[in-house]
Amino acid sequence: MINRACCTIYILFLLLFPALFFCFCGINTAGGFETTNGVRVTVCADNLRGKATPGSQIIICDSSFISHDLSLNSYFGTVYADQNGDFKFNSLRNGRYNLVARSEDLKKGAVITNIDIDKLNLLERSEYVEFLGLGSISGEVVHDTTTGQPCIVYIKGMAIFDSTYTYNYRLPNVPPGKYRIQAYQKINRDVQIFFTSLDSVVLMESGNETGIDIVLESIE
Repeated sequence: MINRACCTIYILFLLLFPALFFCFCGINTAGGFETTNGVRVTVCADNLRGKATPGSQIIICDSSFISHDLSLNSYFGTVYADQNGDFKFNSLRNGRYNLVARSEDLKKGAVITNIDIDKLNLLERSEYVEFLGLGSISGEVVHDTTTGQPCIVYIKGMAIFDSTYTYNYRLPNVPPGKYRIQAYQKINRDVQIFFTSLDSVVLMESGNETGIDIVLESIE
């Protein structure tokens, strides 16, 4: 009688343990990690996969990327998290990448920087960042408006920029974080004459607009 009772308890344990494990550990059997309010990135060799809120826009750039200058041969890619929140980038070349994730309604987002891709590194690495309210960076930019050429203000290594012919610029939908803001203007298509770089520009609080004024300097 005792042996039958023990056997029954053992069978129930085997049946219930997987359900309890998935419940408490938050594992999603549809693939990847469960995340309800953020983005998780997992890297192995030259592949990157992740999970975010469904419909989120995921943008990845290598750290040298300048969104308006494709001559640099930098990498840039965009995907959207599917109905299960899954996304992936395959066969990335070796280098260091930044990833920006924004919710479908463009109200929240997150940034993960310095993601190392190495085809020979088969060790799986993972990082999670919570979504926070998006903000913006704006201000005045002093440049020559008589050239007929726009002033480009951008975040280095990310697909966030503004092209302006006036003295005002705005970088919208930026997750909280620390950024390098750069700006330049060309007198024609081949000659760059004005440039400036501001390191460690911090967008601290979600949903806020940070004011940063920029003065371009001649590099002739």
